[in-house]
Amino acid sequence: NNNNNNNNNNNNNNINFEEAKSKVLNYVLENCQALKNNSYKVPSYLKNGHIMTILGSLFRSKPNINYIRETITTLDNGSIAVDWYNLPQNSNVNNNNSNNNHIHNNNNHNNNNNHNHDRIYDAEKKAIFLLLHGLTGGSSENYIVNLADFAAKNGFRVAAMNFRGCGNSPLTSPRGYCATVSDDLRLVVMYIKERFPKSPIFACGISLGSMILGHYLDMYSSDPNLIGATLISNPWDINLSTASLESFPSLWIYNQMLAKKLHRFLIKNKRLIENGGRVRNIELLPISTIREFDTLVVCPMFGYDTLKDYYQEATTNNHIANFSIPTLCISAADDPFAPVEGIPFEIIKSNPNVLLCVEEFGGHVAFIEKKDQNNYFALKWSQYTYFDRLTIEFAKNILEFNQINTNN
Repeated sequence: NNNNNNNNNNNNNNINFEEAKSKVLNYVLENCQALKNNSYKVPSYLKNGHIMTILGSLFRSKPNINYIRETITTLDNGSIAVDWYNLPQNSNVNNNNSNNNHIHNNNNHNNNNNHNHDRIYDAEKKAIFLLLHGLTGGSSENYIVNLADFAAKNGFRVAAMNFRGCGNSPLTSPRGYCATVSDDLRLVVMYIKERFPKSPIFACGISLGSMILGHYLDMYSSDPNLIGATLISNPWDINLSTASLESFPSLWIYNQMLAKKLHRFLIKNKRLIENGGRVRNIELLPISTIREFDTLVVCPMFGYDTLKDYYQEATTNNHIANFSIPTLCISAADDPFAPVEGIPFEIIKSNPNVLLCVEEFGGHVAFIEKKDQNNYFALKWSQYTYFDRLTIEFAKNILEFNQINTNN
């Protein structure tokens, strides 16, 4: 797995990622069964990136979990919704409904007087699992809900961050979100750290969320306030990713669909965004692809002169050399969003804090595996994916390593 067993004849595929890694990652490589035992078994009918991606997105079941929501208000009046799961039963919070329960608007995350946190937090020191969703997604996406549920079953408190205007949260500022803006994530991390000062935080970004997390790990490499991270289905080189999404059949399966969702988001928030003065005539904008959205909306909204400038900063390859905490990157060679030639193998090899797992099959944010792994003809899926298992085991290995070293 971690030695990248795809079949595209790229010489980089034989890189030995077990060499020259940090002590904690060497511990992971010695103890992580999901990496050691080649345990990922794909149903035979899903050995196609598009089929895996589509079925994983549309037909994967998800557990019924009840989130408790807090909303953090930023200095520019933006709203970041954080959905909590697996909070203590003795907290005086009514959580009969998911998503929209208990919204706390906080003007400044450093002002303790703005929080009634005694009602929602306890003194336990459980590790916190922070989740970041993909483009146009939110905390209710099946890949977020399943991973949140699996993390909770393994003892983590879960915090699912919704980017501005996502996850049924209102957009309250002219600025939305993009791959290169990680200050909102910093606000959330510091807010959690303030509330749980003795609880370690592990972060997991998926697709666009992994790009934002990667940007964060570079920008705040000297003090990330995280014990570890996982980047799942990262697009890597955005120029290659965008070009791939403009090829057949990705253009009409994914690209145009996502562009329509993004345009609807703009129209829904037309007055607020246009009042910001950077994006005009939203209803008339010719947005039919992600590239057009990035050019006509993201660049002016976030101050980029050209699309090239934005894509340069958005590309995780340009940040990963500076990652300073244990980080696992999980990718698939058949991911239609991320051509395997875009993966920065040599940069990852040179950073002792980063491990890379590239599977031959997995699609984009899918990695569906057999329920009965010993049956070659098994058709039923496991409730949880390979990246669910691998991510949680990786996080637990880091916690174990830290505990061992603390005791010593």
